[in-house]
Amino acid sequence: KWRQLTKHSVPGFSEQELSYPEVVTYPSFDGLAIEGLLFKPGPEEANGWTIIWPHGGPQDAETFMFYDLFQLAAKMGYQLFAPNFRGSANYGYSFFKMVEQDWGDGP
Repeated sequence: KWRQLTKHSVPGFSEQELSYPEVVTYPSFDGLAIEGLLFKPGPEEANGWTIIWPHGGPQDAETFMFYDLFQLAAKMGYQLFAPNFRGSANYGYSFFKMVEQDWGDGP
């Protein structure tokens, strides 16, 4: 039987205030479907600005996990969009290899 031993919380935020990402899919220049995560502020905090967060790597990926910077940006009224462009991990080997020999142009 599992028993919780700790409860990590985010100082200054309740769980209800956290921004849970929406999965967004859009077509690339060649029609390839690209997925990204969109973190939105609450309607009362929205300032109309969006931060684009291209992950490092480029063979890495943004996933459903807690990012303090993303939460802080949303709390300050910014949307934050984190695309998982071609070459990102977790979308299959072919997608992962698409960026090789094409660093920057394809993504």
